[in-house]
Amino acid sequence: MSKIIVFAKKILFAQFVKNLCLFIWAYLIYLRTGVTRPYGYISIRTLHFCTHGRFNRVFSWLQNSFVPAKNAYLGKPEGLFGILIGPSVRIIADELTDKGYHVFKERIPNDMCDELMRFSLENQLIPRVANSPHMFYDRANPIATVYDTPNQSAIFGSLAFQRLISDPSLLAVVEAYLGPHFYLQNASMRWSNARKKNVSLSDAAQLYHADIDTINWVKIFVYLTDVNVDTGPFCFISGSHRNKPKPVRRDGRLRDEELSAVYKPSDFIEVVGKRGTTIVADTIGFHKGKPLAQDDRLMMYLTFGTSFFGFGMPAKIEATDHISPEFLQKVNELSPLYKGYFH
Repeated sequence: MSKIIVFAKKILFAQFVKNLCLFIWAYLIYLRTGVTRPYGYISIRTLHFCTHGRFNRVFSWLQNSFVPAKNAYLGKPEGLFGILIGPSVRIIADELTDKGYHVFKERIPNDMCDELMRFSLENQLIPRVANSPHMFYDRANPIATVYDTPNQSAIFGSLAFQRLISDPSLLAVVEAYLGPHFYLQNASMRWSNARKKNVSLSDAAQLYHADIDTINWVKIFVYLTDVNVDTGPFCFISGSHRNKPKPVRRDGRLRDEELSAVYKPSDFIEVVGKRGTTIVADTIGFHKGKPLAQDDRLMMYLTFGTSFFGFGMPAKIEATDHISPEFLQKVNELSPLYKGYFH
């Protein structure tokens, strides 16, 4: 039996060394070209699970310790989520470290929710059905379970979006958790509904999973409709961003019963709230959107990460009349944050 254990450990060590070498080689190529090779993307996912997340934490520590800081948001972080200075922002960051998520006490204003909803209904979206063209979302007669915004360029035309992604209080929380090296990586809006059931739970992200698109990141979820237990609340397993027991320490989607066998009932969190409710989460922890039992739900997703490795550089945004002068000023002040979009 002892020989089998030793042999298994050798295999695991060899797997670690192989994927670490692949990652290093892919990362060097990324630094030179900005492109992530497919084997590099696979390597970060494998390294996370085979090291129980230690690889991601060590990389983040090295980056924050030895690379000069590029961002500085913590001057006077007063914004949509209050005045987050000193202890206030640290409390939120500590909750993220401990539980993996935080629900802001403040909600974004109704006028911002109204504008973002109008934007989602007045622009064509992508239904998640095969070979479907872009189309407007018809709340009364949807053709798919899920509709997504087609690209980030369009979203930048929303003044409410510009205000949200440059909000000092939100950026202060992201910086306190990730450190000074982070960028806006991705932004999207998604309609989900209970009327159609033609997208699998897996494809609709309605089974528990861990996001590992890059090395370190945090996601922001904003409810743009009221969300109750029947209209698709965000679900998270508290602490799973740092603790994944061996039976579930693997890539891919997981069923509720698999996770119920290794986590306590109190670890399973469902966030319900009025429109404007905003959640920040380290989605390397297990999470999902609960399948809707009635009505529909609109949610905005923002991703801030410490590297574009694995994720890919965003498409450049052209300055248009839809971009406010105030936001362009912030783009110039916080240029590293919007790397790729405007520079």
